[in-house]
Order: sequence, then structure tokens, then C-alpha cells
Amino acid sequence: MKPVTWVCVLVVITSVGTAFGGVVEEMTALRNNFPKPEHLSQRNGIVALVTGGEAYVIVRIAAVAKRIKLRNTQDMIVLMSYLRDSDVRIRYLAAYILAQTLDVFVNRTPPQEVVKELDSQKHKEMVATFARKIAEQSPAGDRLKAAPEE
Repeated sequence: MKPVTWVCVLVVITSVGTAFGGVVEEMTALRNNFPKPEHLSQRNGIVALVTGGEAYVIVRIAAVAKRIKLRNTQDMIVLMSYLRDSDVRIRYLAAYILAQTLDVFVNRTPPQEVVKELDSQKHKEMVATFARKIAEQSPAGDRLKAAPEE
């Protein structure tokens, strides 16, 4: 029998006013009012996502992503909770920000089909990759690397 490795991320948010409030507030605001393209370059280019008859170009998503500032590892963990969001725009934005921050995927841009299909194997692999990369950056991950192997 092969050993099974489980990746668990537990996030407890007591209120929007907590230390995680910045990421939660930004993502909530985007859910209610995703910004329209500000200029022509945000309308033309490589389409990252099409939902509800509207195309979301990578340049536009990158512009929105720059508004969300990740201060620490905890912010990345909070952002991971949005990878299962019901709104595909929010899911893609969370995946895009994490991919940019953790340097995951080719060109640090998640493929549309990975984000759209929640129960696919590729989506599960993406989430596991993000969790592993976050753990590598955390103090606990550093201690685990420094521990002698048995």
C-alpha cells in the first residue's frame, strides 16, 4: 500500500478587519465590480478567459492583479481559498496572482481550462503545486528543509 500525502490548508478568518482583511476586501470588491478595460491594450491581446460572453485579456487581468498586494505567506494562503470560488473570474485572478508570485506555469500564467474545471486532475495538481510552493517559502517549510533526514 502506497503512503498517501495530504495537503491541508486551514484558514480561519474571524472578520474582514483582521490581518487578512486587505486581500479579502479586495477580492470581495472585485466579485461585485470587476473593472472594465481602462484602455485599448486591455481589450486586445491574448485572451486568458472567456466567461459570460466577455473576454478577459491577460493584460487586463495583470492590471487588476497589481491592485492586490500580498504582504506575506498568510495572504497567499487566504488567496488559495479563492481557487474554489463559484465565480470563474475570481478563481482565475487568484490563480494568476499566485502563479506570478510563486513563479509557477509557463509565463507564470495559468491555463484557462485548469481554472475552469474545478474537479479535474489538473486543477488539483495546480492547487497542490501552489500549496507546496507556499510551504517552501514559509518558516516552517524552511525548518523542514533544514531538518536532518532519517
